[in-house]
Amino acid sequence: MRYKNGYIYWDRTGEITMRLLAFCPSLSVLQADPGQVVMKSSFEGLHVRFSYEIASVIHDAADHPTVDFADRATGIFDAIAKLAEIRSLERIGHRLNYHTYLPKLDDAKKEIDRLRKSLRIGGAFLNDWNDPLINRKILSEFAVRLEEANTGIRMEVNTGEIEATASGAAKAFVNVDADLYTRTPVTIDSLIVDELVTQNRKWVEENLLTRLK
Repeated sequence: MRYKNGYIYWDRTGEITMRLLAFCPSLSVLQADPGQVVMKSSFEGLHVRFSYEIASVIHDAADHPTVDFADRATGIFDAIAKLAEIRSLERIGHRLNYHTYLPKLDDAKKEIDRLRKSLRIGGAFLNDWNDPLINRKILSEFAVRLEEANTGIRMEVNTGEIEATASGAAKAFVNVDADLYTRTPVTIDSLIVDELVTQNRKWVEENLLTRLK
């Protein structure tokens, strides 16, 4: 969440930090200065950052699937907003990432190209080139942004590769990155974090991911 005039952060940094440590004891402080506070919980896969203008919570759901992200985000944002006396939010964003793993990077890129053709993304612009420099390549990522007056959705599909380690072989993945956000100010009292998280996750999994199969 992004906000203006959260300057009480400078007076209450310690109090906010202690409140978050009490709420989530597995958190530890990585950085604390006038610019921002950064906290991390390796046990729960959480990464928390807050300052006088922004607060964020990132959760590694793939490696920590049993953690209730909605509950954690609700408690963390509630503590920051109340102690920093935040009344209005300039932007609320909820970003979700989903990986599909494949043996090789070339396989992941071919899957991106299949999705592009299936969804007709790029259309004639990509199909009608007579340039060998273009024709011998395949699409490795694409992004779409949809907006209305109050809200927006940005969807990006790209590829990546995980290097081989002692515990596993190298593998590639197709990543679906969905960012659902507000475009106009929202009062803090109207923000119900657990409902927002649940609704957004349901929409992405039941609508967006289904369409990308």
